Amino acid sequence: MRKPQGRGLDLARKHVTSCLAELSSMLKSQEFLKSQSDITSQKGDESCTTASGCRPIGFDVSLNSRLLSPAPPRAVQILAWSDAIRYFEKLLHDLDIICALSLDPVLENVLHFIAQFQKSVPDLVPRAFLQTLLVQDGKLYGRDLFCDVISRALSLPDIIGDKEFQSNEFVVQLGQLVTNLLKILCTNTAWQRRKLGKSLQDWSTISIQLELALKREFGETRNVLADENMCMRVSKQLLVWSQEHTYWIASRFLILGFELDLYSPSEYCMVYWYMHVVFIKLIEKMQLRILASNENSRRKGKKKKDHSKDSVRDTPFPSSCLLLQCYVLLSEGLSMLLAALRKESKSFQSPSIFNTEQEVVQIVL
Repeated sequence: MRKPQGRGLDLARKHVTSCLAELSSMLKSQEFLKSQSDITSQKGDESCTTASGCRPIGFDVSLNSRLLSPAPPRAVQILAWSDAIRYFEKLLHDLDIICALSLDPVLENVLHFIAQFQKSVPDLVPRAFLQTLLVQDGKLYGRDLFCDVISRALSLPDIIGDKEFQSNEFVVQLGQLVTNLLKILCTNTAWQRRKLGKSLQDWSTISIQLELALKREFGETRNVLADENMCMRVSKQLLVWSQEHTYWIASRFLILGFELDLYSPSEYCMVYWYMHVVFIKLIEKMQLRILASNENSRRKGKKKKDHSKDSVRDTPFPSSCLLLQCYVLLSEGLSMLLAALRKESKSFQSPSIFNTEQEVVQIVL
């Protein structure tokens, strides 16, 4: 799995399958293997600690004493036999999912894979291997430049490999932001949300800079024109693409707050309202990107007089866009429901540790 550009994934998957078969055999032979063990102090299949006199198998107890400064002895939990096997089974299953990755250079598919993979709460080892696979030598999978990944996302194959596009200041910054985003998404949930807050500021800043640069160069025109040049087209689509990912990061930031139980019941209404607004903006930018992509494909096969006639009609939107529309309705309904409950029955109102306005007035009087 450490081989560059994912060359060893097929062989690694065979090893993972073999290891899973060995673990299954060990679990079936649990009683026999325990009877042959020299360790007799641990009875049954219960977890214990090093304070009980049991020595952990496969772990050097003098490791900490060699690496860290002297410290008082501490009791370390030792997993039971079945718990240890289940732990390694989950670890190998997570590695198998990574090995089955198709190495798709489309960034949206990569982000979707990471989000789905993180739902299983993988351990540090699979997340580290995934990050190493995705970002190698400043390239996606160690083979695709991030500027080329961005150009594919813009559906403008003519600019792939273009030196002027690759050296553009905004493209370079966006490539670095994408690199950092992939690394952040491979971390644990708590660290991921902490870093996404900073990343959200960076993405929103560059989106504002792109919008100001577009207005300065081309004015207030935002609609797709039949006679616009390549520079204007690239600038508009780059702005829409950066704004779309800004709102995607914002939605991810809000959703992770639920996974970490960071919101109190009194904040649910406000959070769902934020999610409702973010999802609407995300759908808007996604649809603009899809329309621009379809317009680029029509430019090659149709005359200019047919562009405005067919630009919006019969435009197919992906299932992800339809799912976001469901999220919009769901978040709006939940926010309205919680607001009504809070107004009518005074639900979801927990006492605050701070003084209310009425208490402040009473204290002053």
